[in-house]
Amino acid sequence: MAGKKKSTPDYITKVIFKKEINRLDAKIDEATNRLDAKIEAVEKRLDAKIDAAVQSMKDYTDSRFNQLELRMDNLEARMDKLEARMGRMEGKLDMVIEKLDSSVRGLVDLIERSIGNQLELRQQLENHEKRIVKLEERTPS
Repeated sequence: MAGKKKSTPDYITKVIFKKEINRLDAKIDEATNRLDAKIEAVEKRLDAKIDAAVQSMKDYTDSRFNQLELRMDNLEARMDKLEARMGRMEGKLDMVIEKLDSSVRGLVDLIERSIGNQLELRQQLENHEKRIVKLEERTPS
């Protein structure tokens, strides 16, 4: 047993300690670089997935807005047609109202004349009755 020599001393010198620290520091740097590369790869994949999802949502939203815009355009066209139709109907209604007004005016005039004539006839009748009564009183029976 006396023939075997130890290659590492039982004590740690300053030089050995620095070498060990440098070796561990290099391992830590290497592990850090590997982790940074993995994190970067994961970030790129997540960014790509997020971009795809955002683009999909944007496309869907755009298509829904386009559909809504089409529906609004159709509704606006229908409203324009309805307004034009209402304008035509209003013109026709105005004509009918004017005709009715003139007819009603004519009827009112006719009724007023009839009532006036009736009053005149009553007065004439009363006058005639008074004359008859006076004449009957004058004549001997």
